[in-house]
Amino acid sequence: IDSLPFSPSGKVDKTRLPDPLEGIEARRDDFSPPQTPTETALAQVWQNVLGIEQIDRNDSFFDIGGDSLSIVMVMSQIPQQFHVELALEDVYLQPQLKEVAALIDAAELCSHQPIVSAPKQDDYPVSSAQQRMWIIEQAAGGNAAYNIPMAFKLRGKVNLPRLRAAFEALILRHDSLRTSYVLRGGELRQQIADSVDLPLVRAECKHRELDEQLKSQIKPFDMQTAPLMRAALIKTEKETIFFIDIHHSIADGRSAKILIDDLVALYDDEILPSPLFEYKDYAVWQRSYMKSESIALQCEYWQSTLNGELPLLNLHTDRPRASTQQFSGARLSFNIPKQTADKLRDFAKQHGATLFMSILAVYNILLAKYTGQEDIIVGTPVSGRGRQEVQDIVGVFINTLPLRNRPLADLSFLQFFNQLTKNSISAFAHSDYPLERMISDISLARDASRNPLFDTMLVHSAQPQDFSLGNATCSHYPFDPDIAKLDLTLEVYESDEGLECQFEYNTMLWNEPTIRRISRHLSRLFDTLPDEPDTRIKDVAMLSQNEIWQVTQGFNKTDKPLADISVQSLLEDLAVSAPDKTALICDGQSMTFAQLNNRANQVAHQLRESGVTRNSVVALCLPRSLDLMIGLLAVLKAGGGYLPIDPSYPEDRI
Repeated sequence: IDSLPFSPSGKVDKTRLPDPLEGIEARRDDFSPPQTPTETALAQVWQNVLGIEQIDRNDSFFDIGGDSLSIVMVMSQIPQQFHVELALEDVYLQPQLKEVAALIDAAELCSHQPIVSAPKQDDYPVSSAQQRMWIIEQAAGGNAAYNIPMAFKLRGKVNLPRLRAAFEALILRHDSLRTSYVLRGGELRQQIADSVDLPLVRAECKHRELDEQLKSQIKPFDMQTAPLMRAALIKTEKETIFFIDIHHSIADGRSAKILIDDLVALYDDEILPSPLFEYKDYAVWQRSYMKSESIALQCEYWQSTLNGELPLLNLHTDRPRASTQQFSGARLSFNIPKQTADKLRDFAKQHGATLFMSILAVYNILLAKYTGQEDIIVGTPVSGRGRQEVQDIVGVFINTLPLRNRPLADLSFLQFFNQLTKNSISAFAHSDYPLERMISDISLARDASRNPLFDTMLVHSAQPQDFSLGNATCSHYPFDPDIAKLDLTLEVYESDEGLECQFEYNTMLWNEPTIRRISRHLSRLFDTLPDEPDTRIKDVAMLSQNEIWQVTQGFNKTDKPLADISVQSLLEDLAVSAPDKTALICDGQSMTFAQLNNRANQVAHQLRESGVTRNSVVALCLPRSLDLMIGLLAVLKAGGGYLPIDPSYPEDRI
C-alpha cells in the first residue's frame, strides 16, 4: 500500500489494512501452477487445511502459514487420498508442494485399516485417552482440573428458546455429549444414552463479582452421569457472559471448535449432514490399531527416547511440595512484541524449522539456566487426529508427547536448536503412541506429589475465534479458573501484535512475583537468542542490568552503621530498664542485670586503685563462669582491655 490508513484519533486503522495473505492468494506474475495429478490433488489438500485459495508448486508448506499442527492434518489425509504413507521427517526436509508430491509418487502403495461404524450395543470400549482421564479423575479425588471451561462475552440479544433448541439438537448430533462411564467386570466402558437433558443455567451478579461467579460454575463432573457438559448465561449490569464447561474425557480443543460451529449452525436452523463416524467408532478401531506393526515401531522409539534415568525438573519453588499433587493455580499473562516474534519465526525458517520449535528451544534454555540441568523433558499436546475420518468427530483425541532434549552447557544455541528440531520431528512422527502406554512401558515409579514424566508443558495454539448467534456476537472472555494441571505450563498464542503468552502455575508452589520474574527472563531470551545463535548455553545471559547489580552488589551490601555506644554502657542501661531480668546463667547460678552491673562496678574500682587506666591490658585467667563475665566487664569499665587466658594452658605458657 502507498500509505497507512489512520483513524480520526491519529492511530493506524487496522480494519482498513489489506489481508497480509492476499499477496500469497493473488495470482503472481511468476505463478507456477501444479503440473501433475498428484501436485493438483495435494494442492487441494493444502488449500483446505490452510484456507488459501491458490498454491504454487514451488510454495513451501511452512512459508504459507503451515505449522507443526497443520502439517499433521495434511499427513492424516495422505494415506486416504493417495494410498501411501510418508515420513514426517521427509516432509520437513522437503516441504515444497512439488517435493512432497514427488515423495508421494515415489512411495509404495499401502493399505490402511479404515474406521468403520461400530454395531449398536449397551456399552463400548474406551479409548486410551478416556482411560487416562478416568484414572486421573479417580486419583485426584474428584476435582475440576480436567474441565474445559470457556466464556464468551455476548453483544446483542440471544433468543433463549432457539438457544435451548440448538443445544438439544447438538446433544442428539454428537454421541460424546451423551457419554458416561461404567465399570463392567473391572473394565472401564463408555455408555451412550439415547437422550439427556442439558439445563441452560441463568444467573445474575454484580460486574465486580463476575469472575467469581464464573469460577463457581466450574465444578467436578460425575463421570458416571451424562451429560459431561454445562452451559450458563450470566448477566451483570454491564454485559452478559455465555459460559460452557466440558469434561476433557469427551472433548478436546478441536472438539470445542466443532461444537461451537455446530451450535451456531443449529441456532440458525441450518440442516447439517450427519457425522460419518462417532467417537465410539474410533475407540473400537483404536483397540486393533494398538496391535499393529506401526504402533510396535512407535513403542520402540519411545522406549529408546525415555531410556535411562529420567530427569525430575528441579525448579526452585517458593514453598515445599505437598505429599500429593495439588491443582490450585493462577495465570499470568505477558506479551512478546511482533518484532521479537518475527525474529523467532525467521530464525526457525532459516534453519528449516517452525515457530513452535524456536519457542521450545528458548524455553528449554530458560529451564536449563534456572535448574542447571542438562536433561529436560517438556510435555506438549498434539491433536491425535492423524486420520482424515476423525477430523470432525467430537471426542478426546489429544495426546501429550514428552519432548526430551539435552541443553548441554558447551553447545551453542544453534547446535542445540538443530538437535531439538530433529528430536521434535521424530517425536511428532511417533505421536500415535499414547502417553499412558509410555508411562506403563518404562515402569515409572509413581510419585503422588507430581505429574508422571514431566512437570512443565508448552502449549502453542490459536486463540478462540469470535462467532455469532443470530445477531448477537460472542467474543472470547478471558478469566482465571484458579486451576493448574501441572507445576508450570507455558501457553503461547499467535496474534497480529506478536505472541500472547501465559503462564499457568501452581499456587501451592509459587508466588506471582516469582512467575513474573520467570516471564521477564523468558521474554529477554526470546529477544536475544535468535540474534546470538553461536553463544554457548553456559554463556547465555538472561538477567537485566539491574538484576546483575543486585546479584553482584546488592545482596552483598550488608554494612550497617553502628551506634556510638559501648558494651558497658548497654549493661548500665539494662541495669536501669530491666534490673530484675536474668543476665547470666552458668552452672546452676544466675545473676540479674542490676547484680551484674553492681559487681562489675566494684571490681572496676579495685582495678582503678591498682593502677589500671585507659589502654592498660589486664589478664583474665579464669574458667568459664560468672566471675569471668564480671571481670571482663570490670576491665572495660576501668578503661582497660582484657586478655583472656585459658587456665588449662601449661604454666610456662601462661
